[in-house]
Amino acid sequence: MRKARQLHLELRGAKVRLRIRFLDRYELLLILVVTFVHGSISGLLRSHGLLEGLVRILPLVMFGTGLLAKPRILQWIANRRKAGIQAREHAEQRVDAASSGGES
Repeated sequence: MRKARQLHLELRGAKVRLRIRFLDRYELLLILVVTFVHGSISGLLRSHGLLEGLVRILPLVMFGTGLLAKPRILQWIANRRKAGIQAREHAEQRVDAASSGGES
């Protein structure tokens, strides 16, 4: 289902069929957050004496961490949505039961 929502581009060659997957919303948001955070704290890290190599590799580490955490974050979001839907259904059942009990 998740794959159906992602945009794909298929390039057909004579012998090779190449499929390119575009970035999804999470990955685009992750790129923006990493860029913003690195731009915000890189000067602070340099002023505190952190090595230039570490400051430069920080965005790669943050992006890699975000990609590794992506499945867990998406699962957490799905569980929250499912719990919210179940809570609403339960509340509607209670309201229906209360209203039908009051009519008798």
